[in-house]
Amino acid sequence: MQNENLEHITINIQSDIRARAQKELEHDGFTLSEYLQLVLKSVANNGLPEDFLTPNSEVTDSILEMVDHLAKNEPLLGGTAEEFERSLNE
Repeated sequence: MQNENLEHITINIQSDIRARAQKELEHDGFTLSEYLQLVLKSVANNGLPEDFLTPNSEVTDSILEMVDHLAKNEPLLGGTAEEFERSLNE
């Protein structure tokens, strides 16, 4: 990519996530910068995909499980409430 009219951006990301993403991208011949430029160009030209904010079935099932847990005070099937909350931060 040409360097004319480029601006720098700064993002905060956990170092382990950056390292894993960088490894995956390098496997496919991309740098982190190249990939982010492609993604941002796509959003600038096309907007976000229509289903971008639509949760998949796994997320929906997890949310419904938590709602049931809170409504009935029943234990979570997948573990403790702390494990559930921790998994949301991964």
